[in-house]
Amino acid sequence: MPKTIIVLGAYGGTGRVLCRRLLQYTQAKVVLGGRSEEKLRQLQTALKHDFDSKRIRSVVADAADPASLERALRGVDMIIVASNTPQYVKDVATAALRAGVDYFDYHFKPDVLARLKQLQQKIESSGRLFITQGGFHPGLPAAFVRYAAPRFTTYRKALVAMAMSAELPSPESAYDLVDELQDPHVTVYKNGQWKNASFSDTESFDLGRFGKQQCFPLEMPEMRLLPQMFGLTDTGVYVAGFNWFIDYFVFPFAFILGKIKKGFGRHLIGRLMVFGFNRIPARARGVAFALEADGEYHKKLRHVRILADHEDAYDFTVLPVVACVKQYLKGALPQSGLFMMAHVVKPEQLIKDLKLMGIKFIIRET
Repeated sequence: MPKTIIVLGAYGGTGRVLCRRLLQYTQAKVVLGGRSEEKLRQLQTALKHDFDSKRIRSVVADAADPASLERALRGVDMIIVASNTPQYVKDVATAALRAGVDYFDYHFKPDVLARLKQLQQKIESSGRLFITQGGFHPGLPAAFVRYAAPRFTTYRKALVAMAMSAELPSPESAYDLVDELQDPHVTVYKNGQWKNASFSDTESFDLGRFGKQQCFPLEMPEMRLLPQMFGLTDTGVYVAGFNWFIDYFVFPFAFILGKIKKGFGRHLIGRLMVFGFNRIPARARGVAFALEADGEYHKKLRHVRILADHEDAYDFTVLPVVACVKQYLKGALPQSGLFMMAHVVKPEQLIKDLKLMGIKFIIRET
């Protein structure tokens, strides 16, 4: 019998894409959840034009309203949080536990994992599966590192880099990025130890459609376990800049305002980001995501390069979520516990499914 999945934030920028891809690539029934009944109705009408109407329904649900969540979670197997509401992660998670529902989010903020860990004992005792830090950043970096691991007998270095460009629907969609800019804490693993990163810790990467780029370190909790898992001496995640307006005006301005007070000028910076992303020409549109890995295979030097490329950043965000959900629906994931997506997903099947869903891959071993 098909499982039922509710998407909280269904009509948002990535939410509407996620709902469409779940209907397209799985047999699950999809419940559209959000605060606006009118927007839910519009999305439901659009989806019913392309998919079986029996698989789609909608319900008003607000992450800040436990009563509405309780009603929305009736008859549901899993909730996927697509709304930009990391401040309510414990409220939504608690509601899922009370309803006996599995949980998945693709929040960007690194502290989401720490908040969910406060509920870890309840999650494990309830027998529910909770997956956090999904999507592609986070979500794919550690999964790509895990994919390359069997290609080495001695795994030494695994660096992940990305470049992306997309339009932002609203200032609110940039808030997570603003928060990270105003409260930066970035680490990289070099020469066998974690160190605080600075702007001097840049790395150069060939990022396909974006060309060769100097990339800056980015914090990803999913990378923390990799050195002890594989014996790595160097690992980290890096991101290229966006365009001259964002890189040299908006980012420094956000950082300065954050020094005055965290959260200061949040909406203003969000508006500037919308202008910068939507109106200033970018180097390219879409996403490029690369792994450069080094080590040895039976005492011979080996280099593994994986380049994933897609023309739509919203699609590239949700397709890894869908690929992980496909494994969940097939019963290939653990039955219970708290996991980051990059550590629970089966990487070989993940990449196979991403290829089938339209993401282009170049995988080379030399």
